[in-house]
Amino acid sequence: MAVTIKQQNEIKTIDYIKLANSCFEPGSTSRKNANIFKYDSYLYALLNNIKLPSNLSFNEKRGIINKSIIALHDNSSIQMETITIGEIKEEIERQYDLLRVQNPQNFFIIIPSKIKYKSLKKRHFILSGTKIKIRSYKYLIKNYDFKDHRTELFKENGTKHYFHPEYTYFEIEEFGRNEIKATNLAWDKFELLRSIINFVADFRKIHHHFGRVDPISLLYPPNFFLVFNNTKEIVGEPRIVVCHSQKEIDFQSNYHIISDAQKITSRLNAINNGNFQKLFANSFSIYNSVLDNYDNKWISCFNLWQVLEILTVYEGSSTYEDLTIRIASHFKDKEFYKDVISVFKEKRNKFVHGGDISDFSYEDINMIKGITEQLLAHLLVNAPNFQDKQGLMYYYQNLNSTRSDLEKKKEMIDFIIKKMKK
Repeated sequence: MAVTIKQQNEIKTIDYIKLANSCFEPGSTSRKNANIFKYDSYLYALLNNIKLPSNLSFNEKRGIINKSIIALHDNSSIQMETITIGEIKEEIERQYDLLRVQNPQNFFIIIPSKIKYKSLKKRHFILSGTKIKIRSYKYLIKNYDFKDHRTELFKENGTKHYFHPEYTYFEIEEFGRNEIKATNLAWDKFELLRSIINFVADFRKIHHHFGRVDPISLLYPPNFFLVFNNTKEIVGEPRIVVCHSQKEIDFQSNYHIISDAQKITSRLNAINNGNFQKLFANSFSIYNSVLDNYDNKWISCFNLWQVLEILTVYEGSSTYEDLTIRIASHFKDKEFYKDVISVFKEKRNKFVHGGDISDFSYEDINMIKGITEQLLAHLLVNAPNFQDKQGLMYYYQNLNSTRSDLEKKKEMIDFIIKKMKK
């Protein structure tokens, strides 16, 4: 069976199903106000008690449970007051089977921006084998069916969501068993592209602020996006993203940002090892969250520290002394960088062990941001020398080796390779 519910969890599972069902409005499966949060809470609790195949994503598992609750609610032959674990499990199995037999199909995700279309000379970026295409307002009008949303989205002077004749729209075609799977894949790739563009735009910039500040990202997250099926008809409602209002961007005078972003995507695409590529992708994404949430100084510092941990392959057996040595190894003035990083190590410890967040400043962010940017850029340029994550780890493990030690290791490795050929 694809679905398992341990016997000791059966009573809890029945209770959570009943409680989730009680969140629906009378005569419907809609939720309002506090019941929205309560319903989602019961979904999370159910996910801890109902085990689904591990190859499913979190959202797919959540979708199966959600659809099962709705189906049980709508099934007139089932009395919710006396529902059994067998009825629950049978419905979850049915929803899983429906998902499993779905044939992958292509979806188109449209993400609006306030980038001036004519300021972009490129017509696509490539990330992980997927083209992120640059589309115009006229192209959308001509090629997509917006149905009842057309009047809402396309007004003569644009809308609050920035559908405007002068702006750029990113188009990503993605395959998935359903629009949720396809949308998640497309969104991750767009966010990686946005992270890379913002990395280039803010590289080695220093910021000084007083009080609360807006994000310093050049390209903000989109306010909403749209999903279309393989016949380019809109699927569902526009997906709203709660964030700051986007700012208009004209790349005519600073096109080097796009050119340099293209160089980074090319280097990233050239990494053949999936885990090693993911190491860089995660680093760019977390770095970007610092730019998006710059007003939270302590969070920004810890996010940048997290990037340093990723880039130094910091793991359970590592120490923060290891991390300091590994970072400094990429710079000429090693002792200087060891001293600087040690200051942040002390601030981190004060927060972790004492909860003190008052000691973080924008000067801290500027310093650790600069180190992170240089390290990330340096490692990406040298990625072919390391080949994969294990190669990078091997480099770190041998930092304290003498030249004689390394020559002996090389001789031994050459001997082993020679023996293997026989």
